[in-house]
Amino acid sequence: MAKDVQITQQLLANLGYNPGPIDGSYGGKTKRALIQFYASQDKVFDGELSSNEIDALKTAVASAGISGSDNVNNKRFFTDQSDKNTDYRIHFIYLIDADGTDNQWI
Repeated sequence: MAKDVQITQQLLANLGYNPGPIDGSYGGKTKRALIQFYASQDKVFDGELSSNEIDALKTAVASAGISGSDNVNNKRFFTDQSDKNTDYRIHFIYLIDADGTDNQWI
């Protein structure tokens, strides 16, 4: 369960929501971020974290053009390629230490 929460927190963070620390703990900030995410989808979050939430978040991440994750030097990174339909692309990388600290966009 903690791993599912951590995945959910990371997906929420990459979509611009604040789930609190990426620590695998299902607390108030994570729940509020899920409520906000579902509200943006014109849906209501039932309060229970399941594979449905992870699937919905993964679909939203894919729709936003945010590509997967990988481990590089004990860091996970996520890339965002905005404005794919124009002549330029903006690339962002979000770094997270393996322990969930030192989060930053570069």
